[in-house]
Amino acid sequence: FPSHDKEASKCISVVGEHYLTDHFIVTHNTICALETGYRTGSKILVVVPAYLLQRWKDEVEKFYPGAKVSLLRHKNEYYPLWDTDIAIIPYSFITEADVLFEWADMVVYEEGHFLKNIDTKRGLAAHKLLFENSNKRCLILTGTPIQNRVLEFWSLLTLCHYQPDNP
Repeated sequence: FPSHDKEASKCISVVGEHYLTDHFIVTHNTICALETGYRTGSKILVVVPAYLLQRWKDEVEKFYPGAKVSLLRHKNEYYPLWDTDIAIIPYSFITEADVLFEWADMVVYEEGHFLKNIDTKRGLAAHKLLFENSNKRCLILTGTPIQNRVLEFWSLLTLCHYQPDNP
């Protein structure tokens, strides 16, 4: 990753809408997650809804042009991970992503509210893989952690608790 100058800023998460602001520097979830990975020297696995795959790849290439990124849509598209800084996969691929979770230091769940139900295949896989691999960091990016019931928040909180050795 290239080095970045530090400046004071305010972060606004923007997903799907445009906002006008005064005296704010508009940022995206993508940049916040990537900067966390950069500052911690992490190999990053990003799990996103399929419609965001290309946007994440484009933003990585725009803001971190030296980063080696792999966009993986199916298990038969594994790239040599030893030469990858960031792997991006869709939620539909999560049940077959064991190798990627073993490889990653940090897992990012974009639109994390997709994991609100631990009883779905996707929710169960997200919990199982984080628990089994003890990834050092997990970022859950969402503007709506609770959509209908408070119980939905439990799944997201639990995902953040699988790394007991990491302060």
